[in-house]
This record gives sequence, structure tokens and C-alpha cells, in this order.
Amino acid sequence: MKPRSQTRDDTMYKHSLGHYHTSFEANRAMLELLEKCPDLKLDIVKEKRSNNTWAKYCVCEWVPFKKSKRTQAKRKKRR
Repeated sequence: MKPRSQTRDDTMYKHSLGHYHTSFEANRAMLELLEKCPDLKLDIVKEKRSNNTWAKYCVCEWVPFKKSKRTQAKRKKRR
């Protein structure tokens, strides 16, 4: 099995800011958020859900991963 650091992309991940029924609602919410905070990196993501009656579009912010503060020496060894 690969170490966790090799299995994931350490650059960015998506943080949800809201779910909407249509792409038009999601786009309007994204434009409002960009007016308040223009430095955010936002994207609209279409989610695949089994029940189509619920919200399908998500406004997401791109956030960098936090680096782990634990080192190999600090980890407890299992016996």
C-alpha cells in the first residue's frame, strides 16, 4: 500500500459554499460571492446524485491542503 502522501494530490481541494437546484442559481450565488470576496477561486460543480429532486449544483472554493505537523520520529510504534 502506498503512503498517504503519495495517494492524494497535495495542491488543492474543494470546499463547498452552497448547494443549488439549477446551474443558473449556482452561477448567481457565485457572482455574489465574487463581488464580496474577489480573491476567492470559485467553481461550479455538478454532482451526480441518485435522487434528482435535491440540489445538484455546488459552488466550491479551492483551498490548499494543510501540511501535516507530525514527523516520523513523533509517531508511536505499534507493537
